[in-house]
Amino acid sequence: MLNGSDEYLSKTPTAGNRTTWTYSIWALRDTLSTSQCLLAGGTSGNDDTTLHFNSDKIQIYDYTGSINFNLNSTSTYISVDRWYHFLFVYDSTQATSSDRIKIYVDGTQITAFDTETYPSQNYQSRISSNSTHAIGRKHNTGSEFLDGKIAEVYFIDGQAKAPSDFGYDNGGTWTPKAYAGTFGSEGFYLDFENSSDLGADVSGNNNDWTTNNIDSSNQSTDVPPSIIVDLMSIDFNTTTRGVYIYDEVTTTITDSFAHPNNNPSGATYDGSNLITCGEAGSTDRIYIHSGISSTISDSFASPDASPNGLTYDGTDLISSSRAAGNIFIHDGITSTVQSSYNGPDLYHSGLAHDGTNLISTGFNGDKIYIHSGLSSTITDSFSTPGTVPYGLTYDGKHLLSCDYGTNRIYMHDGISSTIIHSFATPGNDASGLATTGSPW
Repeated sequence: MLNGSDEYLSKTPTAGNRTTWTYSIWALRDTLSTSQCLLAGGTSGNDDTTLHFNSDKIQIYDYTGSINFNLNSTSTYISVDRWYHFLFVYDSTQATSSDRIKIYVDGTQITAFDTETYPSQNYQSRISSNSTHAIGRKHNTGSEFLDGKIAEVYFIDGQAKAPSDFGYDNGGTWTPKAYAGTFGSEGFYLDFENSSDLGADVSGNNNDWTTNNIDSSNQSTDVPPSIIVDLMSIDFNTTTRGVYIYDEVTTTITDSFAHPNNNPSGATYDGSNLITCGEAGSTDRIYIHSGISSTISDSFASPDASPNGLTYDGTDLISSSRAAGNIFIHDGITSTVQSSYNGPDLYHSGLAHDGTNLISTGFNGDKIYIHSGLSSTITDSFSTPGTVPYGLTYDGKHLLSCDYGTNRIYMHDGISSTIIHSFATPGNDASGLATTGSPW
């Protein structure tokens, strides 16, 4: 949250690729009809590339004594109660001039401009130069301070990316998703999750930004739509058979219902529907729910006894058996199994997928295993935070695990053994986890 008067982030990077880059940012403004800066870089007002709200329009321009390029949208963006996603794609290497800068708002390319001047081929912008850069105000003057909130800030050095790399259409609402590509040497990702270091780059590049007049009080729980993730947990207990839906940020229970199986044991989400499984004796089944509700639209027998783990990779359902330690790759979301193998644990109790790799856990070895793709090859593993690991899920940013022994849900720092926070489950015998956050 930036106050519009003296709060901003700044950095002087090492020079990166000045002909090709991508900048993605979510913004919600509290004040309209003023110029407010999303990103600017250069040495002075006469050496300047700026991406900003020009009053209520979106503009990108470059000025070095004269205008080198200038795109100023015809459309205005005047809602103060909603988040917008802005994507600026700069690639001056393109032969066609209109392909050298593209601006997208909520996944849709802007094609109507009041001013439309493109850079010459291979023109080097001030962005990604070895000069002062700022987010939330102009780089060289105390002006154009942003009054509002920003989130999910990505800079990709040396690549022209697409809107689908940063978001997806979720039932008509453009929502963020985790970027899964590489960043380039000067790329960065600001997720603003560390309240003591809000300028921390979490891309792995350590291209941290300096916070100016910003402290932990600037952190906000008002976030873009898909960051408000629904987390779903299942209670293995035969009496309660509870399915609980939470707001992941506040951990507040927003809904609950009973599961149709006496021993519900696993869960995943396919982007539209909750999918669960249960292992009550002869009724070892996988259930397709209607949305996130108690209504079952379809079900089929699990491929092995005692199904526990479920996940979805964007195409196929993956399930695991606690009885024999097998992992099954289904054909879509059907009972047909394309392939299977013995997993790394004898009692496979949880599965997740991070958009690239399968993640599994089991309570024989009490470890979490990172697979290579969907294969049986294990590239890494670490100990679980509890005593009897069961459910796993991945929300696009964090691995979450639940534990049957401690009856707690744990949020991991990325996909690691470090725990950011944990909370008690509402019932007994926590066994399954799913989230509406999407890595694919």
